[in-house]
Amino acid sequence: MEKKTLRFSFLVSVVLSLLSLWTVAQGETEGQPPAAAVEVGADGMVLVPGGEFAMGCNEAADNECEDDEKPQRKVEVPGFRIDRTEVTVEAYRQCVDAKRCPPPDTGAERFCNWGQAGREQHPVNCIDWNQAEAFCAWAGKRLLTEVEWEKAARGTDGRVYPWGNTWDLPQGNVYESYDGHKETAPVGSFPGGASPYGALDMAGNVWEWTADWLRNGEIRLIRGGSWVDLQRRARTSRRLGTVPVSRNGDIGVRCAR
Repeated sequence: MEKKTLRFSFLVSVVLSLLSLWTVAQGETEGQPPAAAVEVGADGMVLVPGGEFAMGCNEAADNECEDDEKPQRKVEVPGFRIDRTEVTVEAYRQCVDAKRCPPPDTGAERFCNWGQAGREQHPVNCIDWNQAEAFCAWAGKRLLTEVEWEKAARGTDGRVYPWGNTWDLPQGNVYESYDGHKETAPVGSFPGGASPYGALDMAGNVWEWTADWLRNGEIRLIRGGSWVDLQRRARTSRRLGTVPVSRNGDIGVRCAR
C-alpha cells in the first residue's frame, strides 16, 4: 500500500510540473498585463502604460532568436498611446485630400491597396518612410520608436507573439497561414491575436515603419512581419530594416501619441 501511495504521489507531481511548464509556455507568467476589456479612445488609440518590460528575444521560449535580438533585457518606457490598428487606406485618403500626404504608389507594385475597390479598410501600403511620418504628423501623432513598438506588441513578460509563446492559427495574417487572405486583410480581422494592451495586427498583415534607424542614414527599422512572411518574422522581437524610400506592398504604418 505504501509503494502504491508513493507511486501515485510521484505521478501527481509529474502532472503538476507539466501543467506548470505548459502555463509558462502559454505566456501566463507573473506580471503579465491582464487580458481585461480594452478601452479604445475616440481617437482609435489604446493606452500602453509606462514601466519596465522585457525587450529582445526570449531564448528560453524562442528558438528563432537572431543575433541582433539578443540579449533580452529590461527596458523602461514612459506611457504612451498607440493606434489600435494599422492606418487604413480610408484614413490615409483623408490626408491626401487635405493635401498633406502624397498618394501611395500604385505603379510597379501590384499589391498596393490604394485605388483598389473594396480595400478602404485594408492597411495603407506602398508608402515610404516620409509619407508615413507625414500622415502621423497630419493626424497630430508621431511614429513609434522601436522600443515603444515592441512593448505595445508584447507587454511586459517577453512573450514571443502578441498573444503568447505559441503560434495559433489564425491569429495573424502571414504567408501560408490559410486564413482566407491571399494578400493584406482588413485591419482588425484577427481579434484573437491582440496584444496585451489591445493593439491588433502587430504580427503580420504589413510591416510598420518606426521612427528609428537600423543603420544611421541608410536603413530605417520596420517591425511586425507581413502577409508575405513566414511566422518567424512576425515574432515580437524580430527586427528588420529597409531604405526609407521603399514603397512596398508589405509595408504600412501605425502612429503613437
